[in-house]
Amino acid sequence: MMSKKNNENLILENYENEFSYQLDKSNLNISFNRIAFIFFIFLMICFIFSIKVVFLGSLNSKLQKKEVEQTKTNFRADIIDNNGNFLAKTVNTLTIGIKPNLIINEKKLLIKLQLIFPDKDFNEIKKKIKKKNIFV
Repeated sequence: MMSKKNNENLILENYENEFSYQLDKSNLNISFNRIAFIFFIFLMICFIFSIKVVFLGSLNSKLQKKEVEQTKTNFRADIIDNNGNFLAKTVNTLTIGIKPNLIINEKKLLIKLQLIFPDKDFNEIKKKIKKKNIFV
């Protein structure tokens, strides 16, 4: 006969050896295999793009660099109304006209003109201002 001691059953328990992260609030279960898979996919994409960048960077460019002409920085476009009529038009010129009766501060005007046009004779300009006629 068998005694009570020999009737004991052997119970095996299965334990999960994987890394598992569980978040109690949403019952989110992310296993290590998923994390590893996503990491290696990301790593492969980075590797493919870096190979592409190195390949494209090593190609000799057949494009020739062309020098771009500088445009005027103080250029103003023409002003047109809705019907296509010019309200103001930009005209390039090297001369200016002054109405002496509209001058507020003569000394300040002469100083500014001297800075803009250093080669002009300003004694002649002073004489023209005193005549009170429009001059160029």
